[in-house]
Amino acid sequence: MKKILTLFAAVAVCSIVWADTASIIFSKKGYENNTVLPTENLDANISISYDKGGANNDAKFFVSDSTARVYGAGKFIISGAEGVTISKIDIVSSGNALSANVGTYSDGTWTGSAQSVTFTSGTTNTSNTKLTSIVVTYTGAGGEKVPYI
Repeated sequence: MKKILTLFAAVAVCSIVWADTASIIFSKKGYENNTVLPTENLDANISISYDKGGANNDAKFFVSDSTARVYGAGKFIISGAEGVTISKIDIVSSGNALSANVGTYSDGTWTGSAQSVTFTSGTTNTSNTKLTSIVVTYTGAGGEKVPYI
């Protein structure tokens, strides 16, 4: 019995995949009010960029509620460096519903396997999505190691 339990414990430990995380909390960035959001690196392997798309306005940060606003039909793109695979993205937001071009997005969590994921804010330019924070889980390069089971 002891051998079986030892074997089970060894298999359980080996089944843990090490994943890296990168995040952005928009209120901690120090942006001025009405700042057009720049493309930036969340860490050495993950970046975020914005595309006006069909929106009337560029994505901007607002001090009044400490959120980044992506206007209706506008997009934001989470991209990994070469060799990086994104497996999960947790988004805290309100307003327009988001949709993703690949994988599955539901209730603030995207899951899948991609080097880049594009999120679109709603379908019309009459409203916006207010982003509070984004956490990206990925494999394939450096970063902070956290167990991902």
